Amino acid sequence: MAHNLTTLMLGSSVFTLVVALALYLRLLDSKSVSEAEKKCKAVFVTVYVSLLFTALSVLNRSILDATIYIPVLFITTQSLIGLFFDRRAEGFVRFEIGEDVYTVRLLGKRRITAFTLVLNKKMYASSYLVRALTPQEISSIMAHEAGHINAFKPIPVSLAMIVYVSLLALSISGAINMALDGYIHYSAIALLAAFYAWVIFSWTWEHIADIYAYKYTGLSAVLVLQKITRTTPAKPSIADIVVSILKSLKPTRAGGPLVNPHPPPSIRLWLLLNIATSSPH
Repeated sequence: MAHNLTTLMLGSSVFTLVVALALYLRLLDSKSVSEAEKKCKAVFVTVYVSLLFTALSVLNRSILDATIYIPVLFITTQSLIGLFFDRRAEGFVRFEIGEDVYTVRLLGKRRITAFTLVLNKKMYASSYLVRALTPQEISSIMAHEAGHINAFKPIPVSLAMIVYVSLLALSISGAINMALDGYIHYSAIALLAAFYAWVIFSWTWEHIADIYAYKYTGLSAVLVLQKITRTTPAKPSIADIVVSILKSLKPTRAGGPLVNPHPPPSIRLWLLLNIATSSPH
């Protein structure tokens, strides 16, 4: 009976991920900001459902306590990282995006970089970014970071991320525990499903941040992305996406897979230009 339930849950997870891929492909053909935002949220919901199925398929008493410790660990880690970067900050600037004002802490990095700790809603950028780009380009990048914070509205980003991290961690830890018990085939499927869901979630989160930046800064969001990445837009095939997902799981000097993977810049540009040419800002 237990094996039948595990098979059912894993099968449901894999099926849901196929749906997520189909929704992601439809997202790339969006013709407007509102259409793209709705499709992004549809992908998010599908990924959450898939991770829930995966977590249920490998859940047992030995990892059940993790449902309490994982959120606490995530909140603590984010807070400590925030304190670490706050101490290294050389100053700050404030940006108005829409009706909100954001404080961006400047770090002494010698390259163009910006990131956000969404749980604390803290935004960081390199001092070099402020010196190397125009005010309009900087606004587009900061609007992108604000898009990460506002991606799940009306649900608070902190709640959305705690649930997501908990489901992902339960899926991975449960799969590892199942492998130790000798159920290698179940474990392998669960791990692949969890990693796939993680990549699709992260890619979609990056897209919705790009869309948010375009909504508030127009074509500047497209041009600055093209300037920084030095790439051109290209419509991906299913094979391109599958290969890129596998590449996203490869460790890099930037910290992957310990950080959220980004979709290839060519795909990000393709979606933005598709929206821009279909419904000019």
